[in-house]
Order: sequence, then C-alpha cells, then structure tokens
Amino acid sequence: MSYFAICILPMIFFSVNGLKYKHMNWEDLPTDCGTTIYSNTNYYNSKDKSNNLASIGEFPWLARIGLHDENTNDLFFYCTGSLIHVDYVITAAHCGKHSKLVRLGETNIISDIDCYRGICAPPPQDIKIKKHIFAQHCRLTNTNDLSILVLEESAKFNDFVRPICFPREPVSHHELMYEITIVAGWSVVYSGWGTVHGSNFSSFINLKDTFSFVLDPRVCDVIYKRHLQESELCVSYDEEVDDPCVVDSGGPLVRYAGADKRAYIVGVASHNLLLCHAHQEFAAVYTDVTYFTEWVLRRINQWLEWGA
Repeated sequence: MSYFAICILPMIFFSVNGLKYKHMNWEDLPTDCGTTIYSNTNYYNSKDKSNNLASIGEFPWLARIGLHDENTNDLFFYCTGSLIHVDYVITAAHCGKHSKLVRLGETNIISDIDCYRGICAPPPQDIKIKKHIFAQHCRLTNTNDLSILVLEESAKFNDFVRPICFPREPVSHHELMYEITIVAGWSVVYSGWGTVHGSNFSSFINLKDTFSFVLDPRVCDVIYKRHLQESELCVSYDEEVDDPCVVDSGGPLVRYAGADKRAYIVGVASHNLLLCHAHQEFAAVYTDVTYFTEWVLRRINQWLEWGA
C-alpha cells in the first residue's frame, strides 16, 4: 500500500473528525475547581474536630466507584476517586479494571435525596466508565498506584458535583509536611487482589472526614520496613475524632491552598489503610499525585488523539 494511503489518509481522517487536534492543556482544566457551597477560607476555623460527619456538598468532587456483583448483580461500590474534569476521575490503580461506573454527588448512601438543614441535593449522577488508564503499577509493591477513569458521558456540574483542582507542578514532601490536609470517605478498603464481591465490603452510611498529616517518609520506612519511593507519601490521621479511619481506597488527600483556599488533590489512598483499625500509631501510604502531573496530562492527550 502506498505511503499516501498508510500515512496521509489517516491524518486527513483524524483532522476531519476533529481528533487530530483535540488537545488538552492545563488551561482546559476547570477554572472554578476546588470550591464548594461553603467558604473554604473559613474551613479550618469552622470545622468541628470532634464530629467528623461531612456535610452535603462539602466534598463535591468525590466519586464512588462501583460495579455489579457477579453473584447477585447488585450494584455496590468498593473504591473512591476524585473528579478533576467533566470527563475524568483520578483514583488508585489497585482498584483495577473491574469498575463499570462512578456515582457523583452522594453523601448519605441510603437516602435517595441528601438533605441537611433545608438544603437538598439533586439525585446522584451514575455515569458509566468508558476507559481505564493505568500508570506503570507494580502490584507486588503497590507503587505507581494511580489511574485515570474516562467517563462515557460528561458529568453535569452543580453545587454538589464539582471538580477538585489538579496540581500543575510537583509539591515537595517537605512543603506538605507543614500543612494540614483532609481525607474523606465511607471507610471502604479494597486490597486489589482477587475477585470483587459486594459481600466483602462494609461502609459508613454517611460520608466522614478527618484532618490528616503528611509525615517524614522515614516514619513509613520504619513501619513497613522498606523505603518509600519519591512518588509516595506517608500520611497519618487525626486521633481526636471518634473514628479517624474514614479513608477509602483511591480516595483523595486534599490540600487547601492559595488565598481563597481552593481544594487540590495531592495524594491518592494506596495501601496499608486497614492498619488504621489495628492501632492508633500508624501511617498509611498514598500515591503522590503531584509526582504524576505530566503523566496525567500526557495520557489524557493520548486518549483524546488515539483512543489509547
């Protein structure tokens, strides 16, 4: 076959169909990211440390990741992710390729409509997953534990479904160690090994959150008897709350930054999360999202251009 047929025709096809020049830049990420119906600037001062129940709309970027049970066909959720764009969710690679959909805009998992003090959210949005894109995840060590979920339909933003800000450049571990971060979830942990069944999981009824702290990586080096990689964070949780073990597999480590305290995803819950229930003095390992900023943008653009 001629060079024209092999090389030129595909270029014409992609150009005509709008795929060749579909390119995402940092400027294409939502500009109103990391905001909620509450005032982020007063977040730390108004937060009641003794009660870690989250309010509706407090974490509008959280995406529950689910599938249908192979035995019962019931829908259940076993991981969590973070909406960074109308079409993309960030989560942990160990959550695997089983997942079929994400649910956006939910706080209480048993109520059809979430309401609190006269404020009611619209019904959650269930959106099918079109593609799983994985970093070079090593299951043995659980390093590079990051993936992008491409949604089949675009999310519809409202007061209760909003994107979290995605960092545009790496943030040093030293810088994060001097800041308070937040984790939130329904306490659903998936190991990433074996078949996924709904009977294996339990969770809180209502979304909870707690303050968290990035530690010196040497703390985790001692606990887990291996050196954390540059792409990993050592994280502990606030012990003042009733139940600090709120985090879900794949859930975000949230940093509030800037004058208006926008919420940024800086980590993804990776492994050793269940040790939170075993003893108080522990630390979990998170994937450092800021380490993968260029990878995320590059892989999204590869998907946009070639569907791969």
